Amino acid sequence: MNVFLKFEDFRCRSTHHFWLNGRYLTTLSKLGNANRIVRRTRTRHPSKRLQH
Repeated sequence: MNVFLKFEDFRCRSTHHFWLNGRYLTTLSKLGNANRIVRRTRTRHPSKRLQH
């Protein structure tokens, strides 16, 4: 019984960790995409000015 409870506790903790890591990774990827878009727009403008 004790071992089973320990296993359940470990499983709950691991799933919680995975869920947190998943949320963290998704937010990181979203932020990364936003940064990429901002960088693109920032780099786009000077090139247009140079062309004109």
